[in-house]
Amino acid sequence: MTAQAVSTPAPVLSRAGHTPVLSVLGTLRSEWIKLWSLRTTYWTLALTAAAYVALAALLALLLRNPDFAQGDPSFAQLPFAAGVYVATIPLLVLGTLTITGEYSTGQVRSSLVAVPIRLRWLAAKLAVLTGTAAVVVAATVAIATVAVTLILSGTEVKLDLSDPETLRVIGGGALYLVTIMVLAFGVGALLRNSGAALGVVLGFLLIVEQIVAIIAMFWKPMQAISPFLPGSAGARLTTSEAQLATTNAANVYDIHLSAWQGYGVLVAWVVVVLALAAVRLRTRDA
Repeated sequence: MTAQAVSTPAPVLSRAGHTPVLSVLGTLRSEWIKLWSLRTTYWTLALTAAAYVALAALLALLLRNPDFAQGDPSFAQLPFAAGVYVATIPLLVLGTLTITGEYSTGQVRSSLVAVPIRLRWLAAKLAVLTGTAAVVVAATVAIATVAVTLILSGTEVKLDLSDPETLRVIGGGALYLVTIMVLAFGVGALLRNSGAALGVVLGFLLIVEQIVAIIAMFWKPMQAISPFLPGSAGARLTTSEAQLATTNAANVYDIHLSAWQGYGVLVAWVVVVLALAAVRLRTRDA
């Protein structure tokens, strides 16, 4: 991660006998400056947008082949699920390094001097990061939707934006991407080390969960665990109802999570990890 020294804005509040502290708006402004002073922010967001749109458009081009799509309109949702898959990685990196960079550069010390209310500082950093990512992801998904719609127009698998399931897959994918990035931020805030946090986030979500899913195909007891892993559960938002029905039917424990129930599991993971990070921030030295 490339970090640059960032000057903290002048404090705008003071208390008699105490070090002046930043207001809420001042804290948000400070975190905005710090976020955009990092090259990581630019390349991860650019890679997110480029990878999502490019893969969605490529799959849409493939779907123009009748032999590939077999005339099934539900195939029009595939470009967006694929886009989510490739866009996840740069956003996980962004979420992790945005917070661990504070610790690796020592910037956290000056940040907490300016904002001694530690949870305010953490909340402001998360709010700025989440708001920025949400805008970029929303714009990316909108561009991809236009591209896929144009590419598939005139074919049997053209995109139907009046279909609630299609809207859920497209919009849910954007929601999933932002939420999984927040989870990565929470892990980074908890572990405070870039290497360790990236290893846990990328290793668990991209490798361990896939291994668990494979094992569950042959060792049934694992099916009691796999639906509740964060990535697998949250990704149900990007899955068609037919695929969800197939997945649920294969579970020997009758664990039938809907798309939004799966997302709720992901949110629960996020809440727990952020709560642990907040406790550590309040009780341990930076």
